[in-house]
Parts: sequence; C-alpha cells; structure tokens
Amino acid sequence: MPTRKEILEALAENLDDLSDRMGESSDRYRDAADRHGKSIEKAGSDFVAGLVGGAAVLAGGMIVGGVLRIFWDLLGVLKERAEEIQKKIQMIESIIAIKKIRPHGL
Repeated sequence: MPTRKEILEALAENLDDLSDRMGESSDRYRDAADRHGKSIEKAGSDFVAGLVGGAAVLAGGMIVGGVLRIFWDLLGVLKERAEEIQKKIQMIESIIAIKKIRPHGL
C-alpha cells in the first residue's frame, strides 16, 4: 500500500500535469479567439472598403450622368436653334422666289 507521502507526490504530479494541460488548452483558445477577432476585423475592413468603393462608383456615375444631361440639353437647344435657322432660310428663299416671279412686288 502506498504511503501518504507517495500519494501526495502522485497527486502533486497529477496536478502539475493537469495545470500544464489547462495552460496549453487556454493558449489554444486564446490563439483561436485572436484569429477569430482578426478575421472579424478584416471582414469589417473589407466591408467598409466595399462601401467606400461603391460610393465612389456611384458618385462617378452621378457626375457622368450630370455631364451627359448637360450635353443632352445643349444638343436639344442646338437642334431647336438649327430648326429656327432652317425656317428663316426657307422664308428668305420663299421671299426671293416671290421677288423673281414678281420683280416689283406686285
């Protein structure tokens, strides 16, 4: 039968082993938690970068759309002006044709 001293020594040895295992387990959990935290931080950073990129694309699209709208409006004004000029030219040509038919305004 083991003596009390041998039992206490075995118990102390078992406690040391258990303490080592608990420390190793704690280290593994801490490392896993660190990796998890870093992955969450990276995911958040990637998400924010995506939002910023999307906002930049949206702002660029709005600017391009605004510029195109200005050009479209300008094109409409130029078209209207060209139609007015064409009507005046037709009117002048008609007046010239009438003058040729009636040289003295009769």
